[in-house]
Amino acid sequence: EPTSERQFIMYEALRKGADISDLCKRTFIKSWFIQQMKELVELEEQLLKHKGTLPPDQLLVQAKKDGFADRYLSQILGLPEMEIRARRTALGMVEGWEPVPVSGVEDAAYYFSTYNAPDKVGVSSARKVMVLGGGPNRIGQGIEFDYCCVHAAFALRDEGIE
Repeated sequence: EPTSERQFIMYEALRKGADISDLCKRTFIKSWFIQQMKELVELEEQLLKHKGTLPPDQLLVQAKKDGFADRYLSQILGLPEMEIRARRTALGMVEGWEPVPVSGVEDAAYYFSTYNAPDKVGVSSARKVMVLGGGPNRIGQGIEFDYCCVHAAFALRDEGIE
């Protein structure tokens, strides 16, 4: 029965030696996805061999490229998060920002960060302001607030503020 805990249960099952084909049959999840999860389990097992110390540089870089957060690495290695972060930044392992392609929009300002590609988003020296919206709303809720946020952004843009 699928639940919000399913992926964590599968991760632990793989850690304990579960067979990929058996998990495929039980979950109806394609083997490619389960194989990807197994590779993460194997990477974590390699990292755990270095508990209490920083892992070799190549292993730390691989962990970041495969999505391991500094905080998680800190927890499993028993090291301060800032020590992990300092080492990876010293290695030049910093996130790059990629634009999200949006259909029908030429210059949409949607981005995601990745450790697998160089930064493709230019940064200007112009003053910047972030306008925070109210999050997702149902129809008929928050319209006035959304209207105000959009028009605040327009007014800031007209003043040369990004």
